[in-house]
Amino acid sequence: MSTSVAMSAGVRPRVSRPRNRVVRTGRIPGLGRIAFTRDPGEAELFSKHYLATKLRAIIREPDGRLVEEHDLGSGLVTNVGVLALANDWKVPGVSAAPANLFANLKFGAWGTGSTAAATTNIKLETPAAPNATEATEGIQTVTTNGEGKPKFVLTTKITAESSISITEFGVFTKKKLSSTTGTPLTAKSATSGTVTGTPLTASSTTVLGETLQILFATASENIWGLVTSNTTSVVTVPAWYKESNGTVLEPSATSAFTLRPIMFDRRVFTSIGVESGNTIEFPWELEIKSGG
Repeated sequence: MSTSVAMSAGVRPRVSRPRNRVVRTGRIPGLGRIAFTRDPGEAELFSKHYLATKLRAIIREPDGRLVEEHDLGSGLVTNVGVLALANDWKVPGVSAAPANLFANLKFGAWGTGSTAAATTNIKLETPAAPNATEATEGIQTVTTNGEGKPKFVLTTKITAESSISITEFGVFTKKKLSSTTGTPLTAKSATSGTVTGTPLTASSTTVLGETLQILFATASENIWGLVTSNTTSVVTVPAWYKESNGTVLEPSATSAFTLRPIMFDRRVFTSIGVESGNTIEFPWELEIKSGG
């Protein structure tokens, strides 16, 4: 008896292409939002949000008597906000004062704009007095626990100078909401912009300079760049982005520009009316969650 066995084998790599495991969300009237994903990973809550914000508004009479309180719900952290957080390590350490993002995220401002908040927002739509040109400095606190949900809280108290209906609120890294050097750009690259003369305050290990701000260029397209360092005439940015949709686009070499603080979060809500002398206290919470 005779037998024969024919066998062959080969080893070839199997190409596995990563998929973008998106989270699809929907809203069911009377129930709320639901989400679905095919993500095979282990992150909690589909790893969709690791920064969760909440805003309240507490209205008081001039004598401090409580008028009403509103829970304005969850917020919308901006694209420029998370970009600043990701690039926080690039900002030079400043010996005179903390230079990191959260240490300087201590200003709030209100306005009367009604356009829905979007992640592409870089400024309030219509800042209103007393925040027409400057934000109000608030008080920062942190609540910590061992459950993986520490909260960074900024509480801003703004006093009305006249009867006004407030519809928007933003959180910023600097007091002045917009500043100009009076000169346009004279040159640009994919990661830099050069201004006329030497009007900028250079960043260093002792001076923040123009960091924790964006250079907002206005031309046929509104474009911004996050300032991570600068000399007296040149700003360095990770890239330039269109305000409208966040896609990469360089400004022209002669664009007019302003410097604006980073707006980390913008909220738009149903009108809250106040009289002159009334105060709205805005506790803004940022919860950073583990598990994502």
